[in-house]
Amino acid sequence: MNKILIKLAVLFVFPLFVLIASVGLVSAQDELLFGQNHSYSVLFRGNGEAITYAKIAITNPDEKPLTEFSFEIPSVSVSEMVVYQMKLPQECVNYNYDDPVQPCMEYREPSYTQQYYYDRNSNDKAEYQKIQFTNSGNLYNVTLPTPVSSYKSTAIIIAYATKEYVAQSMGLYRYKFETIKVSSRIQNVRVAIDVDSGLLLKERQSFVNYSEPSGANELTTTQGISSRQLDSIVNNIVLL
Repeated sequence: MNKILIKLAVLFVFPLFVLIASVGLVSAQDELLFGQNHSYSVLFRGNGEAITYAKIAITNPDEKPLTEFSFEIPSVSVSEMVVYQMKLPQECVNYNYDDPVQPCMEYREPSYTQQYYYDRNSNDKAEYQKIQFTNSGNLYNVTLPTPVSSYKSTAIIIAYATKEYVAQSMGLYRYKFETIKVSSRIQNVRVAIDVDSGLLLKERQSFVNYSEPSGANELTTTQGISSRQLDSIVNNIVLL
């Protein structure tokens, strides 16, 4: 690809979209405290394609296990998509260093809104399970490989490509990005935008390194892997 410097006219559109859904009174009240947290990293390439990486951190506010999840990607057609469920190990908060067999005395639930750091010396690593999905138009439905117990958390990792965020006009590329719609309250949304090497975003040149998750195509809904490359991709969401 030729390195052509192009000024981008920037139009940010990432409102907090929420689908109207029938939710029980208890769940609706609990969602005031346990709303979802959405993070996005969007990379625009020189060919007009946009690659979006999304991390949706979910806490189950209901008394029954959470087994399904639905979301909508508004306004655009997606050419490629992959979805994972992220499972983090429990965090040790109290150690007994005199016990080499079971040094941890107390655990706590992991936080899916913070970065996870890969520890190659630990047996407890983040695990990723590939999710098969169905869709009707822009609405996607997934069955979680690992159900989420009441008041426990998980994260859904979504990556997709589209060329419909970008329009060219008078030598400029203009883009319009909309966040994913869900049928629950959203507590926080973070979005990071960047462009491919050789392009300019608001007078700033961008340098991008590409990485591909190894073994992703071999996964099924019942398998899970620990992957340093997937950890890196997830940690880089909103850090571009």
